[in-house]
Amino acid sequence: MGDAAGIGPEVCLKAIASGKLCSCRPIVIGAANVLRKTMQSLRLKMSLVPIKSVDEANFKKETLNVLDPKGIQLNKLLPGKVSAMCGQASANYVRIAARLAADGKVDAITTAPLSKEAVHAAGLKYNGHTELLSEIFRTKVVMMFIAGNLRLALVTRHLPISRVSRAITKSRILETLRIIHNATNVHSLSEPSIAVLSLNPHSGEGGILGNDEERKIVPAIEAAHKSGIKVEGPFPADGFFGSGRQKSFDVIVAMYHDQGLIPYKMTAFCRGVNVTLGLPIIRTSVDHGTAYDIAGRGIANERGMVEALRFASLMARRKRQFLLSSSPAATEGLPGK
Repeated sequence: MGDAAGIGPEVCLKAIASGKLCSCRPIVIGAANVLRKTMQSLRLKMSLVPIKSVDEANFKKETLNVLDPKGIQLNKLLPGKVSAMCGQASANYVRIAARLAADGKVDAITTAPLSKEAVHAAGLKYNGHTELLSEIFRTKVVMMFIAGNLRLALVTRHLPISRVSRAITKSRILETLRIIHNATNVHSLSEPSIAVLSLNPHSGEGGILGNDEERKIVPAIEAAHKSGIKVEGPFPADGFFGSGRQKSFDVIVAMYHDQGLIPYKMTAFCRGVNVTLGLPIIRTSVDHGTAYDIAGRGIANERGMVEALRFASLMARRKRQFLLSSSPAATEGLPGK
């Protein structure tokens, strides 16, 4: 359910109560006391059922199954305020969900937003779900945002802008392209066409405005070509979306966070889905933050959570179909939650 002081509990409840999740059977990992209070303030006609394991879940209509690892004291919770208590709890929720997915107890996990500041206040040095999951599974990952036919991935994620150029390397770009190319369960394409954006203005103008393109990006694209990946670029980022060129590609790769997410969120804010590529499990998330400024007011929009849950279900079905087509025996014992 994400950070208890943010809008996570609210959007989780509203999404489940919306009646738009017929394709999945959700279990909420979070604080039952917070969810119960939020449910009452929203006047939702649902019954909250605490469970100790996935096997205890009851998926009757208007029933909310909650797996609560504890950790949130309601009398100390201040909506819209950063706290170490909420940061620690939200990280615990992710760890539990990851373990359930890794053990095959659930088909996928969907995360509500956590606060990076709260997580750091708890003494945990993660800059988000993606980094935490990458460490849990000890694998390289790519953050991709999806809204309709628009798929946007990032080479670097949550970094200060002063560190971006150093963090971008030929190997990191190539690794990003390979992970995207192999993520067929996300984009249902055997050979996705990929566009890579430049880092510097006007793609560096032949080195006048920076040489990252010549030294890192172009060599990575050439290496990707040789390995059979359909990729073009680097394209100057300033005019790429305005000219509509994104419509000619299956995936767009941006070099850093705001370069990609500003045009993406102008197009699809609160209706897109964040997907982590490269994990051995399925993980989706909303594409917005904790929204502390409106937490506890009952006005949060649940559309992003609905879409994230629905997309997780779609990915789970694709994965199941792929396993079935590969080997019928491979689907024995797969969960249905």
